Amino acid sequence: MKKKLLILLAILAFISLLFDKQVSLLINFDSAFLSIISSVSISLINQFTLLIISVLITKIRQWKLVIPLFFVLGVIFMLFKFIILRQRPFEVLDLVIIKNIDYGFASWNTSFPSWHTAALAMLIPFVEKDKIRIIILCTLIFFISFSRLFAGIHYLSDILFGLLIGYLIGDLAKKYSQKINFFKDS
Repeated sequence: MKKKLLILLAILAFISLLFDKQVSLLINFDSAFLSIISSVSISLINQFTLLIISVLITKIRQWKLVIPLFFVLGVIFMLFKFIILRQRPFEVLDLVIIKNIDYGFASWNTSFPSWHTAALAMLIPFVEKDKIRIIILCTLIFFISFSRLFAGIHYLSDILFGLLIGYLIGDLAKKYSQKINFFKDS
């Protein structure tokens, strides 16, 4: 089941490349309510907040893997961004710019893939057997992904590839750590 979902996500991510501009233009409209939600979500959810979420949502014994993995993911994604150099939707499309969002980060950071989405998706393998934590995590992923899409910060494919890559990195790290008995008590 998990393998089929990953294959479906990969297919959707590649297909979304064909419709990125259309989806960005369709989802970006003037809505005071959605603008407030996006503005608050984007303002509050930064790298530090995601690290705190990572620590709070995972179990204490997983922190020694999750915290370094969080930073490794950031380095991997910066390499992706500097290699791919995809401009953000608000830079190239005629989108509604949301007040209270600082779009200045685009001068040094590019769009593909979404690190915020990946950082949260990376946690899924660590909490997937805990229904309450997985519901909280998936809700956060949805709100963060939607707000970044609505604000024109990311294309749909940025988010879907972020989900896929983040999950795969988290899954590989968890499987490898189990093979070497990483979580044994010292």
